Amino acid sequence: MMGGISRRKFIRGALGTVLAGGIANGFSEPHRIKVNRLDFTHLGLGRRLVQFSDLHYKGNDAFAEKVIRNIHELEPDYVFFTGDLVEGQSVAHLPDALAHIESLRVPVYGVWGNHDPNDSESTKLFKKSFSKNGGRYVENEEVLLPEFSIFGCNNQNWLHWKQSEATTPRLFITHFPILADQVIKRRFDLALAGHSHGGQIRLPGIGALWLPYGVAGYDRGLFETNVGPLYVNVGVGTLKIPVRFLCRPELTVIET
Repeated sequence: MMGGISRRKFIRGALGTVLAGGIANGFSEPHRIKVNRLDFTHLGLGRRLVQFSDLHYKGNDAFAEKVIRNIHELEPDYVFFTGDLVEGQSVAHLPDALAHIESLRVPVYGVWGNHDPNDSESTKLFKKSFSKNGGRYVENEEVLLPEFSIFGCNNQNWLHWKQSEATTPRLFITHFPILADQVIKRRFDLALAGHSHGGQIRLPGIGALWLPYGVAGYDRGLFETNVGPLYVNVGVGTLKIPVRFLCRPELTVIET
């Protein structure tokens, strides 16, 4: 006996408390955005970049506004969005989601994600919104800026033949981390991807319980790959279920 209760009851109570705490954390964690920082100052650009990914907007304006507010507080020179603005290729939610992109007061460069609609009318909306503040919806192309170039691509076949024209530092942005293994005879100074959600639910000693196709083991964080240094952002939104565990939503600050 332990103070009037059996060891078995004590253990059950302790496990119940841990389980309840884990469940509560799983539902609160999606709202606790954290900031991860990368030092790429060796590029000598003197620019602050912020990456965010996988908003999966479903009408949740309060959270989207929080994301935008947090990005502004980081005072970026450029913002990069690595796909999945909405969920389930929702055309209905797209205009409101793009309004949040337009509310960013700096140039935003973004790529398509597999949950984004890709019909011609939606593509026009993407291009219009991303260009509002001087950015661009980068659709299998290279954008040359004075300080660096941005190579945005989600098409494996296109990567095999398109040659970069840049002489400045080169950035590669994609939704799918797996493309870092599929670039042929080309390296970049930095690659950015999303898609993985970091698994959304991770366990100590195990890691992600599930990852979508197209991750290729690059679940979160910085990796050295065929394409060059690759950073995989775990996203700010959630897919299907509004739960995260040991995998908080993320904004990435990259000092260049």
